[in-house]
Amino acid sequence: MLDSLGAFLSSYLDLDGGVYAVIAQLIGLVALTVSFISFQSRTQRTIMVMQVISTCLFAVHLYMLGALSGMLMNIAACLRSLIFSFRNRYRWAASPFWIIFFITVCAVLSLISVFGGEGAVALLPLGGMILTTFAGSCREASRVRLLTLLNSPFWLSYNLISRSIPGVLTELLVSGSIILGMIRLDRNKRERIEETPNG
Repeated sequence: MLDSLGAFLSSYLDLDGGVYAVIAQLIGLVALTVSFISFQSRTQRTIMVMQVISTCLFAVHLYMLGALSGMLMNIAACLRSLIFSFRNRYRWAASPFWIIFFITVCAVLSLISVFGGEGAVALLPLGGMILTTFAGSCREASRVRLLTLLNSPFWLSYNLISRSIPGVLTELLVSGSIILGMIRLDRNKRERIEETPNG
């Protein structure tokens, strides 16, 4: 039984690829850790800055796994998070132009991946990217958390297909972290507002 499980995991993770395959999964685990921590932040800017780091690492991780669409989407997400981290400070970063720009860029990258050999599977990250683009454009951390939670099924499916165990774990753990953040920060904030005399 254990031998069968070990053989399945070795085949699924492509551990026969040796050190390269192990390094690919380790980079993904670091990205997972950064992403998990980010959603415990109180401000939109901190979430976005930590997402820049996480998405850059995931781009490398998915490149090493040969997941073209996931890699391209993470590169776009890295730039998007960087711009959106300035959203509450500079007017240019808050422009609705960026939402249209990044959705268009992601759609083009997705089509490149579809016709580049990945097929319809490449459309899964696009669905997630559209939701997280709207999430990143929000000024309130509570809305960032909610929209990011809705994107998880898209990336979870893609990561399972791409054999990205850190990607699968990220979606599960980040979803849990977001729900925890919603309970700890968003619900408590609503309760405080309701308790104030003018609330």
